[in-house]
Amino acid sequence: MSTHSVGWVRIGASSAAARAVFVTIAAAGHLLFLWSLTWSMDHKGVVASLLALPNVVMLAVVAFRPRPRALTAGRAVGAVVALTTLAGLAVYLLATSRGGFELRTLLYNLGLEVVCGALGATVAAPLSLALDRWRLDPTPRRALDAWATLVCVAAVFAFVRPVGFSQGVAHCPGGAWFGCHGGALGRTLAGLDAAMAVAALAGAVGLWSFERGARRWLAAAIAGGIPGLRVADEAAVDAASAPHWGLSDEGPARALLADATDASYRDNATGAVVARVTASADASWREQAMIVVAILCGTGLLGRVIW
Repeated sequence: MSTHSVGWVRIGASSAAARAVFVTIAAAGHLLFLWSLTWSMDHKGVVASLLALPNVVMLAVVAFRPRPRALTAGRAVGAVVALTTLAGLAVYLLATSRGGFELRTLLYNLGLEVVCGALGATVAAPLSLALDRWRLDPTPRRALDAWATLVCVAAVFAFVRPVGFSQGVAHCPGGAWFGCHGGALGRTLAGLDAAMAVAALAGAVGLWSFERGARRWLAAAIAGGIPGLRVADEAAVDAASAPHWGLSDEGPARALLADATDASYRDNATGAVVARVTASADASWREQAMIVVAILCGTGLLGRVIW
């Protein structure tokens, strides 16, 4: 392995496998969260799947569409609302296929689906935008943006549970919140917010540590502290086609060169252009967000233990 080949850089590769893992984790989180809210209903698995389907379909389309193009926030929100409305309309038409169709009820359900789609878009749109940008620009910072967004969503899932849900399940004679049945399953799913908080906490700590290490490596490379690597102004070398290894887009880009000659102390010395990098003294939004997520999830978990 050459001196400029480092493991953290490889996370920028937006391979189909990496995107599949991202979508799978997001889909599992959606299903578990929605299942925990609908577990006392009949056909809970079907209900949770239908509720999660628009968001999951949106993420899958963004991840695997054959000709990707830049996605905007408006298009992302509109697509999620449209998918949710169509799914709700299909469910309603199937439910009334044997009679009982009412125009007023249909319009009411359509309005309700639009509202649900808008709520779902608050989760699906940020994930879709982060995933789309990672796919179009497969760099470490875009990959970290996507995974940090997913961690933030997990933290939100952990903290938007219905108030009193766990207590209702614990004290209901049958162990359920809505209908007092299915007690064992209800008590298990009532603790799902804690499981998601643990997952978000672990992800936040891991991403924060990972990015801090990457920043130290980049700072050392830019300062000439890594043997075999040096930086030069982009104008002095042909770095237009080099990948971007920076963790932010702040500051002027520099060219990172490897296999320098003995004249490497000169800016115009020859060397293979490895990547373009940017140096930023400030922590990225990801580092700051991961600190907030870690504090919130850690405090929430500690509160569950104390109270």
